[in-house]
Amino acid sequence: MKVLKTDLREQILNFLKKLTVADANAPRTVVLIALPSSQPRETLQHSQLLQTLDHFVGRKDALHEPVEQDEVFKVIERRLPEAMPEDAVASAAAIAYQPILTQMRKAYAGTAAEEQNAAEEGILLRDRMRLAYPFHPSLLDLMRQRWASLPEY
Repeated sequence: MKVLKTDLREQILNFLKKLTVADANAPRTVVLIALPSSQPRETLQHSQLLQTLDHFVGRKDALHEPVEQDEVFKVIERRLPEAMPEDAVASAAAIAYQPILTQMRKAYAGTAAEEQNAAEEGILLRDRMRLAYPFHPSLLDLMRQRWASLPEY
């Protein structure tokens, strides 16, 4: 698709290049980009685009060992933010979020057992939010479970 004197592909590559340079020079920033591996059915042009994108975002990439279940929360805590929020802040946010989820789940419960499950899910989420804070555990689950399950990702 033509964009002025260039095309959309070139515009996107220029944007990503500037974004990764800006990220490298900015403290306490993270750029999260999901790039699928090239599939044999893709055209050569798409394959080259993925390789170029991988080059831009992979410059600071390092080999990461897989983690199990909620271990990822502690890895994130050690590697990303310079100073993690105090436990009291994480607890306050988790405690505030728990009744919202519990009430939402209970609203759809049809039996006493489903209401009990809703209460248990609220407690589980509260505990996971304390561990994952300042990130939502669902974001970390998405990265760990869905993306990591893609072949050659």
